[in-house]
Amino acid sequence: MRNAIANRFPNSLKEEGKLFENYVLTEILKLGFQVKYWLTKTGLEVDFIAEKNGFMIPVETKINASPEKIERGLRSFIDKYKPKLAVVVFYEGTPGELIVNGCRVIFTDIYGFLGLTNELKK
Repeated sequence: MRNAIANRFPNSLKEEGKLFENYVLTEILKLGFQVKYWLTKTGLEVDFIAEKNGFMIPVETKINASPEKIERGLRSFIDKYKPKLAVVVFYEGTPGELIVNGCRVIFTDIYGFLGLTNELKK
């Protein structure tokens, strides 16, 4: 909406990534999750830590992603906090999943993420 009003559309992956990250954040908040950000002293990060009813889901957003690669920040978070589930939400990519240190890491688009969180509410 902002871009349409300003007649300014991103022409770089960095700008597109920020807009997509903002969109995913908005959807997480609409679902009633409390959202935090995780960053280590060494610069490793996870975009969002979505928490609700004592359940924690680390969420990474990517313009392009596939289950062959997991970012160092997400891997570090999984190793330290041992969540049961982590999600990589992509704009374009290959759906799938892998297990990292006992954590199920799901690679999906926003629709798959919304469906997944609806299942968690049950």
